[in-house]
Amino acid sequence: MTNFDSNAIELVHPATGQRRQLASWRTPRNGAHAQFWEPVSLALAHVGNLADSLATIRNNERLSDGAKLEDSKNVVVRTLRELGQVQVKLNAAIEAVGVERGKLSAAQPYSPTDAVTVQIDLALAAHLRSLAGPERERFVAGLHDGTNQRAVDAVLRLPPVLTSLSNELLGLIEVRAIERANPDQVREFQELAQSARRAQEILREASAAVTQAAQLTPQEIYQSFGTAGGDWARLAGVMTSDPEAIGVLERRYQAADASQGVE
Repeated sequence: MTNFDSNAIELVHPATGQRRQLASWRTPRNGAHAQFWEPVSLALAHVGNLADSLATIRNNERLSDGAKLEDSKNVVVRTLRELGQVQVKLNAAIEAVGVERGKLSAAQPYSPTDAVTVQIDLALAAHLRSLAGPERERFVAGLHDGTNQRAVDAVLRLPPVLTSLSNELLGLIEVRAIERANPDQVREFQELAQSARRAQEILREASAAVTQAAQLTPQEIYQSFGTAGGDWARLAGVMTSDPEAIGVLERRYQAADASQGVE
């Protein structure tokens, strides 16, 4: 019996016209998740339109092979530009959710008139710095699992230099504290993050199918996607998140464009 997945996301490959399953969308498509589902719908529509355009070009007997190649290249470039605009939309949604996620607080900030809390926090930090061996391990474990919540508040409010804890460990402690303080909101943001990741995967797959439909140089792909916000790098699947490395690639492609007289 055929295994039917009602959440399956299918893509019409523009070069062959064949449909294939890209992924399974298992989070909602409405509400807060619509901001991630909409870019997916737009991307799939753009690729579907490209498939129709390429089929029309291939079946046009009045066009020479050279004209067909040129027309195909033009519609592919147009679609890549459209996908670049979709990526900008997805970037904005991801950033907006990140801003809202950042508003979740693990510890209440100091009140300007509350000197007592500051003194208690400083005393807890001093105590932490004095610990070593098993005693320190137990204290840090209490920070991580929340059994020592008063100390958690202190280390999250104070500068790291006063606690002797690494930024990485403080980050773990903060994440767990936020999860305990805001379980429902954290669960919602985790689901939104899942939608965002899946949307990015689908956009990258869609762009890969488009670039395979015409013989484009890396410079032409770069120019078509656009460079704002690293959109081209995400869509083209550049295997690095290092800003310096991406900058090197951008300068390389920009130099190539300039040498070829591309504006």
